[in-house]
Amino acid sequence: MQTLMLQQQQQQQQQQQEEQQQKQKQQQKEQQQQQLQQQQEQQQQQKEQQQQLQQQLRRRYSRTSQRGAAAAPAAAPAAAALAAAAAPAAAAAAAAAAAKRRRGVSSRKPVKTS
Repeated sequence: MQTLMLQQQQQQQQQQQEEQQQKQKQQQKEQQQQQLQQQQEQQQQQKEQQQQLQQQLRRRYSRTSQRGAAAAPAAAPAAAALAAAAAPAAAAAAAAAAAKRRRGVSSRKPVKTS
């Protein structure tokens, strides 16, 4: 009689453990998907930031090249250097935003509607 009850208890415990493992696996899967999504968002943000920087640089140097043709060749390496310098900063900002998101703090600033 006792052995039967022990067997039932063991079966219940085993079932509970299996259910917990399934839950954990599901949670891990969801976390991985979230992280992947965040990485993709960060990469998108970095791309956009770099594009904006390049546009700003193009505008800035297109003005100087209108003043003198000699300024145009010097503008290209300067633009490349500036974009390269901004890349790590953008990566750091994206990583900080991701860390905030994981903590549940909103990193998005309210959009001004004026």
